[in-house]
Amino acid sequence: MSARVQAVRAARSRQQHDPDRYRQAALCGIAANPNPGKGPKSKVRALAERLRDRTGDYQQYMTDFAVPFDNNQAERDLRMVKAQQKISGSWRTLTGAKRFARIRSYISTVRKHGINPLTALRDLFAGRPWTLPTTS
Repeated sequence: MSARVQAVRAARSRQQHDPDRYRQAALCGIAANPNPGKGPKSKVRALAERLRDRTGDYQQYMTDFAVPFDNNQAERDLRMVKAQQKISGSWRTLTGAKRFARIRSYISTVRKHGINPLTALRDLFAGRPWTLPTTS
């Protein structure tokens, strides 16, 4: 890759992740939606104020790839179930559905504890299942 292409990509990256630019956009949103005085502020103004006040929180997922894009873990846990239902329509037996749910639950739990799912499954099939740590 040429040095010029690398320089352009680096400039774009800096521009896209510029907190000051993001803050300016939030301030423009606040200026365009003045506080009504009496009564509650509009939803647009409330959003613009949150974006201004919590810039770091909203942009963290763009620089720290360990942070999920959203914080809806329950939705992520159910996504595979819904995808499987869309593909095949349903499970053929109740036993098959229960097995699927048990495996997905195990994988989701080991991920939440920072364990590689493939390693956990390999250990499970080798007779060394991962279990929740005990708390005292």
